[in-house]
Amino acid sequence: MVISDISNEHASEIKTSIPDYDYKQFQILGNLTYQDTKITYGYTEQKMGDYLGFKLICGTWPSAAEQIVIEEYLATKLGLDKLPCFVDMFIEDTKKTYEITGIISNYSCNLSVDVNRSLNTNVYPSAIYGGEFDDKAGISLVVSQKNLNFKTADNDIWDFLSKYRKLPSGSNNLSLNEKLTWHGFDDLKDIINSRVVHSLLLYIFMLITEIIIIRSFMLKNKNTFYIFKALGLSARENKILMIRLISFFLVSALALSYLMVYSVGLAYINQTFSEYKEAFSREILKYFTIQLITVFLLLFGFIIIIIMSEDLQIMEGIKFVKKRNSNLKFKKININTVFMYTVLLFCIIASMNFMTMFKTDLKIEYSLYSKKTFSSENIGTYNVALYQDRYFPFSVLDTLKKYSKYISISTEGEALQFSILFEKGKTDPYFKNLIDSDTRYSSKNEDKIFISGEAAKYTAVPVNQISIQVLPDKELNEFMKKHDINLSYSEPDSLTDKNLSCILIVPNYDGGHENAVIKEKGYINIGGINKINDEFSFHIEKFKVEKLITPVTSQSMPIQMVISEETAKKSSSILGYNIISVTVKDDTPEDLLYEIDNIIYSIAASVQGGMLGSTLKEATDNKLLKNYTGLLSNTIIIFCIMSVIIYINLSTFVNWENNKHEYGVLRSFGMSYHILQHKLFMQFTISILCSTVIASLLGYLAFPGKYGMTPGQVAVSLFTSLIVTYFCRIILYFIYKKQTISSMVNDA
Repeated sequence: MVISDISNEHASEIKTSIPDYDYKQFQILGNLTYQDTKITYGYTEQKMGDYLGFKLICGTWPSAAEQIVIEEYLATKLGLDKLPCFVDMFIEDTKKTYEITGIISNYSCNLSVDVNRSLNTNVYPSAIYGGEFDDKAGISLVVSQKNLNFKTADNDIWDFLSKYRKLPSGSNNLSLNEKLTWHGFDDLKDIINSRVVHSLLLYIFMLITEIIIIRSFMLKNKNTFYIFKALGLSARENKILMIRLISFFLVSALALSYLMVYSVGLAYINQTFSEYKEAFSREILKYFTIQLITVFLLLFGFIIIIIMSEDLQIMEGIKFVKKRNSNLKFKKININTVFMYTVLLFCIIASMNFMTMFKTDLKIEYSLYSKKTFSSENIGTYNVALYQDRYFPFSVLDTLKKYSKYISISTEGEALQFSILFEKGKTDPYFKNLIDSDTRYSSKNEDKIFISGEAAKYTAVPVNQISIQVLPDKELNEFMKKHDINLSYSEPDSLTDKNLSCILIVPNYDGGHENAVIKEKGYINIGGINKINDEFSFHIEKFKVEKLITPVTSQSMPIQMVISEETAKKSSSILGYNIISVTVKDDTPEDLLYEIDNIIYSIAASVQGGMLGSTLKEATDNKLLKNYTGLLSNTIIIFCIMSVIIYINLSTFVNWENNKHEYGVLRSFGMSYHILQHKLFMQFTISILCSTVIASLLGYLAFPGKYGMTPGQVAVSLFTSLIVTYFCRIILYFIYKKQTISSMVNDA
């Protein structure tokens, strides 16, 4: 937060009243003039860049009053090619030489005040000098939270606002600089909180898998332990032996997995988050180490519990198994399988839904405005602009044209609030309603100020009802193709000074009516009253309507006059650009994106009092969010598939070992191996279908509304689990097929 233009006493009062914040300050000292360009200068410290979002790109920080650092766009504007260098500037008509010692990143021309507006370019210094604060001038106090906690940032900021408003100074001085970006973290609160849920789910899956592995190990070696016990090994020594064996394999497996996961994860992170790979690499190492220790401790505890519960089975030996399986039945549903698959299917559905929910297609767009507001006065039906030079010249787009492959440009021409003119009494009902609906029009205005004889002959369409769109050649061709217009603007007759051409879009207009004042291949007048140094003049210019488009729509939209860039340059009514919109394509390389961003910021800073709207930060954040959600979701899906594979193999092994004797007996009485496996196949299939129904109900309850679960997500989850299950079962089918009936009966 920035409290601007306050005294040192007031700053001290704020610090005393609200002590739980960090306070830094900078000072605006005025304007320097260089070649008719005003450059705001001031004083601050280098570490203020951490608060205001700039950094020293090259050179050194100034140490004396005659030394300055400037923003990068300003260095480009001055044509600097080496540092340090000297430049002559004027302070109130007094020439002064400054030594430029460094260049800082662009930050001043579009610092956000709140979500609705931006600051002028003269609020933050574009040139920072190495002097000291002037005690007589006001300072700007930058306020930042200590030990920033994003969970409480929202409440903290509004608490600060309420306390500040109780201080003597009014709240008009307060400007929010993106509210410490708390809103972004508030939007991602679900993701931040989901880390705990996802970690718990992964822990549960890992523990279940490890328990099954340990259970299988003990089941496979139960006869060996029984022999050890029969040979005199005590129960305590038997348990110690099992713990040592399992711990050896557990430590080895965890160490190997540590190396594999870190290596694979690091490679994946480098590809997914290339610009943040160092930070993510450190986080991977830290959190994976914590998780490794946690998993090891939990598993070791479960090992002891399982061994204690298995003691009875070791003492009883094989008889325990035979007794339990004396009444074998092929159940249609396995409750354990239903539970396991329900959890895994729900996680797969949730992961796919998560990726869909946070799938971002936000394009990088820039909107440059030559002025935040325009001032004018009404003379009859005319709007007379009270400004002359607050617009972008045609030449500003020249630097962007070499990137035409990666960007699309649309502009609104600056015509000093000129509009479509009709001779009085020669309008149709459509345009008469537009003119009469203008609440600013009053016939009494004509008596207040002189209107020339020629201007009095015409009536102007309200300026807010017309928009002049100027399109470069590439964008114009795309526009014509979109509207199926077959015109060639390259023909010499189309762009002569005497025959300026345009495409006119008039919503809900009947251009074919006999009384229509605008017809295709006809002409329209563009003009108005111009005021220079309190002198008025009337200007009018004809444009040929090459194509008239009359869309039928229920939405309110202005009349659009679309012209080529060459036509705009030839016109005496259109002086430059009022608004420039640039859309960057998704496949633009990052190095070119950086160049385009710098050029656009330089264009924005070339007009004092303008505004720049940019979605670059949001698009970059959304890309990072998309990568994060993709990484998280894909990891969970892969883990679920791996858990399915491990569960199928181990549960099949446990089931086969427990029921091997009975299966052998059934086969000896005539049941084929194929029928036996078919019954087990059906048990898995029915269990998976039941799990799908339960997981779908859970998904429907967990993800209602706009981003709810879709049938496609359920279908993909089901088919994924079935494919993995059948693939594993087919492999196991051939593995167990090698066992003979006699070996099955005798081994049991």
